[in-house]
Amino acid sequence: MPGNKCQYFNCLKNTVKYLGLSMFRFPKDRTISEIWAINSASLLSLDVEKLYSRYLCQEHFCPDDFIYAYDKKKKKLKPKAVPFKFNLVVENQPSTSSGTK
Repeated sequence: MPGNKCQYFNCLKNTVKYLGLSMFRFPKDRTISEIWAINSASLLSLDVEKLYSRYLCQEHFCPDDFIYAYDKKKKKLKPKAVPFKFNLVVENQPSTSSGTK
């Protein structure tokens, strides 16, 4: 899996620059794979079959989503794990609070 890059929106991490970074393939399960695509805010136009060849890095999952091997060096995702939902924060957005005197 060397050279894999994370497909999460605006994540530029890959396994070449970030040694030791774990990557996880999009699941074969259609429902979960679609959730991954939605939550990562990327690849929404790809068929589920094509998503299986894409990856997300460990940075987009909760620590509780992992199952660790006995030596804690190798980690696997739990079968129903989903990445954090991407949240676009718009800067310089007008405030909804009344800041006037």
